[in-house]
Amino acid sequence: MSSQPWSAAEAFDRAPAAMAMIDADDGTVLVANRALAQRLGVDPEMLVGLAWPSPLGGTRNDFKAIVEALAGHHRAVIESRLGDLIDPVWWRQSVAKVVPDDGQPYLIIQVEDRSAEHLANVELTRAADHDELTGLWNRRRFRRELRSAMTESAAGHDGVGDHDEADAAVGLVLLDVDGFKAVNDTFGHATGDAALSAVASALVGAAPAGAAAARLSGDEFAVFLRANTREAASESCARIVAATGRVVVGANAPEIRLSAGWAVGCPGPDPDRRVHDLMIEADVAMYANKSRARAQLNGTSGPRSDEGSVADAWPPHRVVEERGFELWAHPVTLADGGEVVLHDVTLRGAELPVTLGALVRMLEMAERHSRRSVGQPDRYLIHLPDFPLGVGSAVNWLGRAAADAGLSPGSVTFALPEARLLEGGRSAHQVLASLREQGLGLAVDSFGAEVGSLRLLADLVPDQVWFDPRLLIPAAPDVPASGLDLIEVAVALVQRLRSLTGIAGVEPAQLDLVRQLGVDLVKVPDPAAYKPVGVVAMEAEIRVVSEGAARPREAGSTTGS
Repeated sequence: MSSQPWSAAEAFDRAPAAMAMIDADDGTVLVANRALAQRLGVDPEMLVGLAWPSPLGGTRNDFKAIVEALAGHHRAVIESRLGDLIDPVWWRQSVAKVVPDDGQPYLIIQVEDRSAEHLANVELTRAADHDELTGLWNRRRFRRELRSAMTESAAGHDGVGDHDEADAAVGLVLLDVDGFKAVNDTFGHATGDAALSAVASALVGAAPAGAAAARLSGDEFAVFLRANTREAASESCARIVAATGRVVVGANAPEIRLSAGWAVGCPGPDPDRRVHDLMIEADVAMYANKSRARAQLNGTSGPRSDEGSVADAWPPHRVVEERGFELWAHPVTLADGGEVVLHDVTLRGAELPVTLGALVRMLEMAERHSRRSVGQPDRYLIHLPDFPLGVGSAVNWLGRAAADAGLSPGSVTFALPEARLLEGGRSAHQVLASLREQGLGLAVDSFGAEVGSLRLLADLVPDQVWFDPRLLIPAAPDVPASGLDLIEVAVALVQRLRSLTGIAGVEPAQLDLVRQLGVDLVKVPDPAAYKPVGVVAMEAEIRVVSEGAARPREAGSTTGS
């Protein structure tokens, strides 16, 4: 600075803009003016010798970025976020490089704090593409990101040119709040807003990592997700629908029901057309399901295709959850083509002392839901993973509760863990005798896959026994050789029992054996989609299910290439 006129040095020092002179080679601060020191809360002398931009919270890598920006230029403007994670600052650094005729090159840097402007821009951007009430994306942002997802999937392959569309897919779920106008008219707009916010929270909670949710219009929502295959995308969509079938808003507010449909598309040329087709197909599926559900509520058949079923309009969903129990509803298509909604009541006795009155109230709730969904009393599965009573007392007590709730004989089945059923050796016979006397059925929850356990259960010969199909045969691709023995035992069991839900994860060689034994293959939904005990069959015929077997058309569809 000694070679500069004093007037220039004084002007630099007293300039209102925050400035510093930096060594162009090593990045150390040569001099800083008062405005910069005041902005940083230090004396100007304390900045001399520091490595730039460490006074701003930067690192040596940030100085390298300045040098690279100046390469081939005399001036540059760098905007960057510096500082710690708790209190970062957005700085704009206007840099000019000075090369004196008789001295060392240096940089003159003018510093501006642009944090307020940056935050304002962020808020404006968010307001432009987010829904104010729910915080989800709006329609414009959703369609833009959906198109980007289809394009990214297409461009994400290693090769050049055509790619295998089976290796990338995008699933789209559209959801609509049923009867939302009635909610506003009956409970007020504040409750309506709370309902929409509750739906948004449910969608965010149900969507897998990387998925995106949006509020497209007043009561219409959407989610899209990426997957490696069509099948994986479809399964993820089904899980979202199952988890958001009904949304509880609050103690004094109505329960919100959602109609949903989904479609799966693969990337390729003309992503705009593909996005349009995907939206149309999911929309058609959603309104078809809405019509079927409305027809079920009204006691009419409603529109349906040859493959349509109650499962299309009523995916598995939680009806109510309270401390001590959950009530889920699962659609089931019987072997004779009949359709019912199976109610799965899970009791967690360790969390809450369960009284007879509470059980009666819970079963009455299941009965009311059944009447709303299919128009008549239905089948009820009461799941007992952890009940504080002995198995015999539990069955007697629950039998009384079912009778007090007005449930018809033969419509109630209790699911007991294998260990509870078989505890005390032959006491299981007494349990089964008690069930028969009361017209109740028995389900075996989490039953072991050992041949010995199956034969032990075969000795019991109850009127009605269900199995969890996910546990009879290992679902892993490398099914051990003993799996063939398990199938033989299971088929032999079927001749002595009235029903068998199915065997999941059977390999082709084992399926051939099943066919040789004369076992019919039937199409049922994926057992893994059902919680907690899997698909059930209630007719006296053999039902062996493979994950590789054809499945019925679900509450969505698949868009071709």
